[in-house]
Amino acid sequence: MAKTRIALIPAYQPSDGLITLLEEVTSSGFDAVLIDDGSSEEYESIFLEASNYAMLLSHKENKGKGAAIKTGLKYIQLHYGADCTVVTMDADGQHSHLDALKVIKVAEENPQAMVIGVRAFDGKVPLRSRFGNTVTKIVYFLATGKSVSDTQTGLRAFSGELVSKLLEIPGERYEYEMNALLMLPESGTEIVEREIKTIYIDGNFSSHFDPIRDSVRVYREILRFKEASIIGALLDITIFSVIFMLAMGIEGPLRIVAANVIAGILSRAIRRDLSTSLPLQSGASKQIERFVAEGALSVILGTILIWLLAVCGGWSVYPSKILGQVVVFMIIRIFDGFVGWRKPSKGDL
Repeated sequence: MAKTRIALIPAYQPSDGLITLLEEVTSSGFDAVLIDDGSSEEYESIFLEASNYAMLLSHKENKGKGAAIKTGLKYIQLHYGADCTVVTMDADGQHSHLDALKVIKVAEENPQAMVIGVRAFDGKVPLRSRFGNTVTKIVYFLATGKSVSDTQTGLRAFSGELVSKLLEIPGERYEYEMNALLMLPESGTEIVEREIKTIYIDGNFSSHFDPIRDSVRVYREILRFKEASIIGALLDITIFSVIFMLAMGIEGPLRIVAANVIAGILSRAIRRDLSTSLPLQSGASKQIERFVAEGALSVILGTILIWLLAVCGGWSVYPSKILGQVVVFMIIRIFDGFVGWRKPSKGDL
């Protein structure tokens, strides 16, 4: 028996296009859950008509997109349970019902994954949208080692089994969607991409995304997520320096090797305690295995690099350690992108 398909649509001050969207998704076989996120009274007529097509939930005041999505997820969890598949859609007309069908089909085939609809960004794309997505993609990659084609997409499909995980993710406004991309893979949930049509209406003028305020929220979450790694790198360098100075009784290159190996193990252990990237949830054992593998690779590569720079190249020990740490960081980012991360297959596209 096919699972119920649900379109979850958070809306704030929507245009009449919302009615068209609801007509299309419901005629395509979706149940619709619509959240009025504190819109003003002048939009009451739109929501009144929308209630003919969707279950309408309302916030008395604007709480943010993340909060609206969570309100819808709580309703779905209570009334549908896990036996459904959900797709989140924007209310401003950027997502078509045809693309919703595409991503939800992939989600039904991959119930342990979140499927995101990624835009090609071809044709006439507003500069702020193209620039914002490019910058966020780069920052996201540097923070996680993973590549996502469209970090800002709101078209996301997932099994009802993931609802409880999504409700645990922090964030009330636009940062919630970034937190989902940061935290879901770390708890064993794959991210699968599916290409969708790029749609902008009136140059995306109707978007309520504040390019300064909301961007700060999004980047703050990325930096917060990466904080433990940065602390770990600084600890590695600091511990190495202390051990290297204390190990003056050890002669030759062995002193460098011993200091680097001990520093790598200790800093990794401390980072494990600080990190929020290894939650005790499903998939945690896989993440711990990857964490240990990255640590071993980091220590081995770091030792080789500092040996080459300081012993073979004649560099000073401390600059060699710092440069080696930077190079290892970039290599680990690339390595991490190939482990535990699923790229879209040709069949998905």
